[in-house]
Amino acid sequence: MKRALFLVFPLILASFACSFVSPSQPLSLTVPATATVLPDSPPIQTTASIPSPALPPAAVETIHAAGTLEKILSATSSPAQASLSVEQIRNASFILIDSDQVRQNVILQDGQFQNEVHPDQAGYINLTLMDKIAFGDLNGDGLEDAAVIMVENFGGSGQFASLATFLNQNGKPRLAARTMIDDRPIFQDIAIKDGAILLNVTVHGPNDPMCCPNQPTVRVYRLLDQDLQIVRYSSTTSSGSSRIIQINDPADGSEFSSPFTVRGSTTISPFENTLSYAIFKNGVSEPILKAGFTVQTSEPGGPGTFILPLDLTQINYHGQIRIEITDFSLADGSILARDSIFVLLK
Repeated sequence: MKRALFLVFPLILASFACSFVSPSQPLSLTVPATATVLPDSPPIQTTASIPSPALPPAAVETIHAAGTLEKILSATSSPAQASLSVEQIRNASFILIDSDQVRQNVILQDGQFQNEVHPDQAGYINLTLMDKIAFGDLNGDGLEDAAVIMVENFGGSGQFASLATFLNQNGKPRLAARTMIDDRPIFQDIAIKDGAILLNVTVHGPNDPMCCPNQPTVRVYRLLDQDLQIVRYSSTTSSGSSRIIQINDPADGSEFSSPFTVRGSTTISPFENTLSYAIFKNGVSEPILKAGFTVQTSEPGGPGTFILPLDLTQINYHGQIRIEITDFSLADGSILARDSIFVLLK
């Protein structure tokens, strides 16, 4: 068995399926116009800033009508002050560390790298950057960073795709973080908006064969605590329905004191009507509080609403927190839907 390489940041290699969609292929979102797909959270390297208000539903409807993420982003995003080039990203150098803590120096040549180990031997790696690269400021320093899809093969049939970020360090790309997506997923589009990475990708559902992933997902990632975190996530069921969680109150970026109440809705009620919540302090990767709670719905699997009272006085913390509401799959623990807000606890 080949040794899977990983970065110094936590990385889980998962299962993978078909082919990469051309960057010119239109983005097809199945998310209703009432769902907030685009993110709104604070710049990564600031400790006291609060994100701007959520993008209004009308903007999301525009994305749905426009057909691609790039159209709406080009109309709403302001360019960063300095840029990385495609050539720099496709010829970047960085270090990978395998499961035996063996360092692998990677020097890309036009988006490709292969070490001198034979494919039948342990330690072999072939790494490819997909053509689609998104540019934008990911850490709030005013410089243009990059996000790209990185695909690794270790000598078997698997083609393990991950989302990788390169920060702009004095005009040169520095690999910052990476997170696994799937084995041979189908990518539709990738973009950066307001410090977040938007990714539209079809992955394997619980019953999909390895050849053919068949579960469309729309994901929003942020570079938080030196790692890539999913802050929003929606998926499509086998019947074509969109599974979306929406936090309606408190508003993203608001300030309030504890105790408080989180209210929202979900387009499809979870199994046994139970969602999970997690609360994170600014700069802390592990949640300070997490548990399950109940969704109110008139029929199993139908639309639902939730009211979640929270009392954080016992943690004696004042500052920025992230609140995540997630629907996890009972089949494999994967995310089915998620929404997050960033608020200031006074």
